[in-house]
Amino acid sequence: MNFRGEKLFDASFDKFAKTYDKVRPRYPIQLYKDIQTFCDISSQTNLLEIGTGSGIATEEIAKLRARIITVEPGDNLVEVAKQNLSGYHNIRFICDTFENCDFENRQFDIILSVTTFHWLEKDSKYYDCYRYLKDNGFLVLYWNSFCRENSPIMKEIDEVYARNLSATYERRSDVNRGVLDKVIKREQELIQSEYFYISALKRYRTEYHYDADSYVALLNTYPKIIKLSSDVRDKFLAEIREVIIRNSNKITIPILTSLYICRKREQFTNDLGCREANVYSSEKIDISL
Repeated sequence: MNFRGEKLFDASFDKFAKTYDKVRPRYPIQLYKDIQTFCDISSQTNLLEIGTGSGIATEEIAKLRARIITVEPGDNLVEVAKQNLSGYHNIRFICDTFENCDFENRQFDIILSVTTFHWLEKDSKYYDCYRYLKDNGFLVLYWNSFCRENSPIMKEIDEVYARNLSATYERRSDVNRGVLDKVIKREQELIQSEYFYISALKRYRTEYHYDADSYVALLNTYPKIIKLSSDVRDKFLAEIREVIIRNSNKITIPILTSLYICRKREQFTNDLGCREANVYSSEKIDISL
């Protein structure tokens, strides 16, 4: 592979790489089972992961023995990932942006991007994935979306946001509607891609329980909060901590995980006529009058 130029990167959560690794939600185990069923990953699978982070998703894929190249521009995150994945010998780490890399055409069976694809250059990411992917390959994307419980503690949390971060976060009467809008926007972008179609879509729901310290640490991995001035950030986080401690020192965060398995558009006709169960689940129904 070649590199196209200077590394450009603005992901502020890289400053808190170890915290990111400890407190960020994981992904459902069933999701990896579904990916394996659909994509049939083996030791012969060449996989590119875009945006490795601290290796949260990489480890589950590495267990399937795929030959993995990971691309992550955050120096600190790469170091944490290398430590976390030191027991695996099927992973090659590249510390750079995806846009700055130039891989061979039709090199990969799977391209994977986990809660990262929206950060990539919209004008080039689909074409680059298309040309790096083998003709019968899979583009696998999934995101975690942070939802809200309709609970008294969340109403108090909303008031803390309104007092401290009104210029940073738009106040919504229904935060979960905002999550849905973002999910739909991502899906529409995929649907409108001239290179891929969504071959499979599945959603998963998980609940995470945080105490005051771990939830404050989680918030401190959000780019908008990291970029606040230290006095504003410290006051905001202190108030959040007080609210949680006052409410039994526990806050519940529902996580919606959306999985999209995409194929090249020209594969649609082949997939539709394919008898392999890992491409489409199918049933034979006899109807008689």
